[in-house]
Amino acid sequence: MGWFSGKQLPTTSYGYTPPPGATASGWVCYNDGCGTGDMPAPKRWPMQCPLCGGPADPEFDQPWRDESEGPRLRALIAHDGDAYGIYTGSLYGWQFGQALRKSVPAARQAVTEALAWRQRFNAAKGVERDDPRSLMFWYAWNNGHVALAGELLGGLLSELDYEAVDYTDIDESWASSKRGTYLGIVNMATTLLETPEARALPQAPAIDRAARYIGSATQHAMGVAPVKYQWQELMRRPELR
Repeated sequence: MGWFSGKQLPTTSYGYTPPPGATASGWVCYNDGCGTGDMPAPKRWPMQCPLCGGPADPEFDQPWRDESEGPRLRALIAHDGDAYGIYTGSLYGWQFGQALRKSVPAARQAVTEALAWRQRFNAAKGVERDDPRSLMFWYAWNNGHVALAGELLGGLLSELDYEAVDYTDIDESWASSKRGTYLGIVNMATTLLETPEARALPQAPAIDRAARYIGSATQHAMGVAPVKYQWQELMRRPELR
């Protein structure tokens, strides 16, 4: 249960004002170079971080934790810039989650806007920014939108030439980003395909095929992670056609 004394929690250092009744279970410091935090929340605000002396913010309970994430990301972009598009990509993922609370069509529009931003960013920077649909998949899945999660993962895979990737170096220490991308795809696919509803989706055969291929190519980098057992279970089932 979150801390609540009947008093209004304070506006955060990044500009989010929680509504009356919002609760927090801990505190966190977003001061440059700090990033510490702890539980429980103090009984009185404001609070100074005991490590750096900067202002400490409430570590909100849900749903205010998620609600506050957008303002926090916007503040990071305004303060630090975002040369690599990391914060902006996360912000588009957050906006998708907020849109999903309204309707699935609103969420699909958020996907369109995020992909357009990614295309512009990649063209301007000459880099390949992570596909925002990876983050959006988990928003959809965790909120029970199985069909939308399948759309997102199917769309991502349709634009990914995963059979052309060299996976031999994926377990090297310097390949952490590559490893995260492809093991993340296996994790999404195997999680989705555990459910009968998902296995009936039109995207399911392509997702199943990709999970089998990428999992076989990356199993040497899986270690004892849960994704390895999910993939092994997938491989025991008949292929979807």
